[in-house]
Amino acid sequence: MGGLLLPTIPYGTSFTLRTLRGTITLDWATLAAIVNDVLVACYAQEIRIAFVMSGHGGNFILNPCIRAFNARHPEGQAVLLPENVVFGDAMSEHDFHAGRWETSLMLALQEPSVRMERAMDYAPEGVSRAELTNRPISDFTPSGVWGFPTRATKEEGIRMLAEMNDRVCGYVEGWLKR
Repeated sequence: MGGLLLPTIPYGTSFTLRTLRGTITLDWATLAAIVNDVLVACYAQEIRIAFVMSGHGGNFILNPCIRAFNARHPEGQAVLLPENVVFGDAMSEHDFHAGRWETSLMLALQEPSVRMERAMDYAPEGVSRAELTNRPISDFTPSGVWGFPTRATKEEGIRMLAEMNDRVCGYVEGWLKR
């Protein structure tokens, strides 16, 4: 599309996962400051449209961060890609963390790092993902798995990545045409 693709920021806000071993989380203000600084640097280099994509559902701070940036820089535009554009319909109330779709993506991206022999399905009954605003995920699942990783395949991950790419590129192209 002729734009620049910046490196990913390897950390986000994962407070709902903080009770699980191995979780590294940034404070919301820290993530907002990092994203703002990146956007300001782009703006200073006369990049007037920047698309921000979050690969983690818990980075809720990005919405007000992007709104605040746009309010301060009306001649530029930061655009947060909607979660449904990034994730599509693969994520559901019963499979959204370390489940089938995320494991399939990881099999496609980094298969040697995935230990399928350790995969265990777990989907709490009668609990909505929205509860993670109020309580840590460990209140609902001891391992952090909320879904069905044993059903994951590399082929599905490859297909999902292609669909994600099509959705994201389609959204960006459509937004730029408006």
